Amino acid sequence: MARGTTVHLCGTPPEHCGGSLTVLSAGFKNKGIKTHHSPQEAMRCHGRYLVGVLGYEKLSSREFRDPKGSGIRVLTKPCRFGASMRAGKEGNRNMPDGRRTGGVITSC
Repeated sequence: MARGTTVHLCGTPPEHCGGSLTVLSAGFKNKGIKTHHSPQEAMRCHGRYLVGVLGYEKLSSREFRDPKGSGIRVLTKPCRFGASMRAGKEGNRNMPDGRRTGGVITSC
């Protein structure tokens, strides 16, 4: 990965994620977490997981109805979706990008 390039986590469990495996910082080691090249790609992946695996009904590009009918999940804006990861020292691993923190829960 080139220096200055960021990747994004979608929060989807690795077995259902369509992203690619990359080397992440020590806190993510051996977790099998996959990354995406853009926040929009991460959002599409998470949306497919909600509909295909969890059974949510897609109402709009950002809104999903719970299969039990108990509520609606609204995802953040596509340009802000996911956790941003930046290249680490020597560019050999990715670590959380300090410019934007939070926003994603990863399941391992």
